[in-house]
Amino acid sequence: MPGSSPLLSVRGLAVEAGGRLLLQGLDLNLDAGDRVALQGPSGAGKTTVLRAIAGLIDAAAGRLELLGQTPEAWGWSRWRRRVVLLQQSPI
Repeated sequence: MPGSSPLLSVRGLAVEAGGRLLLQGLDLNLDAGDRVALQGPSGAGKTTVLRAIAGLIDAAAGRLELLGQTPEAWGWSRWRRRVVLLQQSPI
C-alpha cells in the first residue's frame, strides 16, 4: 500500500564491539512476503546484522521499527518474540 509502513524498518544501524566499529549505516525495509539474502565471506558481519536486528546484541546507533513501533515501544521481550533469528547449520 502506498504510504504504509514497512513490516520491518532498519535505519542507520551501527554495531561496535571492543571499541571497534563493526558496521555502520545499514538501512533496510522489509514488507510482508519479502525475501532477503545476506551474502558475504565468513566474518563479513552477516550474523552481527541479524543479531542486532533481533535485539540479541546492542546497536551503537540506528533505529529499528516493527509495524511502525520501536523495540522500546514493544518492550524488548515482546520484540524478541516477534523478531527471531533462526540459525541454520551448513549442509
